[in-house]
Amino acid sequence: MQSVKRLFFANQLENVLLSNNLLYIGNSAFYSCPLNGLILPDCIKYIGAESFKCCRGLTQVIMPSSLLKIGSFAFAKCNKLEVVCFNGILKYAGSGIFDECSNLKEIHIPKGSLEHYLKMMPFYKDLFVEDE
Repeated sequence: MQSVKRLFFANQLENVLLSNNLLYIGNSAFYSCPLNGLILPDCIKYIGAESFKCCRGLTQVIMPSSLLKIGSFAFAKCNKLEVVCFNGILKYAGSGIFDECSNLKEIHIPKGSLEHYLKMMPFYKDLFVEDE
């Protein structure tokens, strides 16, 4: 499976294992799921708009280096989200990807990429932490 589209009854999912062949997560695919954890596969390229919006159980998300694009409001209203780690350089980030994530404390980015991320996501400037 290379893509995940909107899942019906997703509001009952607490855990999900994503395929190592997954390239694309569609818009609103896991909208309002009570996910406790999320491990994105190393091959994923795109996360659609509102894909994980209102997933109120997420506390941490690690974005693989293969990820190129995140759609608007992809992780908005994930109230327990505290830490996000980008292991690579995004080419595009839609608006408000972490909008209303009231507990978000840190967004880890690769060393030397601060200027790039500041241009792409200026509203999160106080949360960026450059990793070694």
